[in-house]
Amino acid sequence: MTLSALAAAGGLTACGGSSSTRTSGTSRATGQQQRIAALTQFAGCARAHGIPVPDPNSQGEISDGQQLKQQYVNTPQGQATLKACGSYLKKAATQLTPANTQQFRQAVLQSARCMRAHGVPVPDPGPDGEINPAAAASINQASPQFQQAEQACSHLFPGSFTTGR
Repeated sequence: MTLSALAAAGGLTACGGSSSTRTSGTSRATGQQQRIAALTQFAGCARAHGIPVPDPNSQGEISDGQQLKQQYVNTPQGQATLKACGSYLKKAATQLTPANTQQFRQAVLQSARCMRAHGVPVPDPGPDGEINPAAAASINQASPQFQQAEQACSHLFPGSFTTGR
């Protein structure tokens, strides 16, 4: 999972990994299956619009999602794809409830602190657990420093959450 996942921003950002609410084993499996199905639909839709998004793996992660985001997100083709396919990403996104927002915020806060400890200026999340998208956008996620920090801190990213829908 990447900074963009921490920022809880939409778009191709969701390709980076999984997120959701912690639930029982059955609900978690169902939520994960729904997430994977939604990401598979997104990938198919994106491919239909000319962006080579692979299907998600069994963990609900799309390989090279960050690279695809950086390559396409600010292009007319990428924007058209997000407009046409964005509803699938929304289905795959975290559904935070009042009960799990604080838990999510704490996970994002720990991740942000770790990234800062590795030299990447990630701000703390707001009360809703989201990092200011403008601040997140100003960070070069393709830099070697970011890549190293992401790898070192990935165990803290709120990827253990499973969609509670």
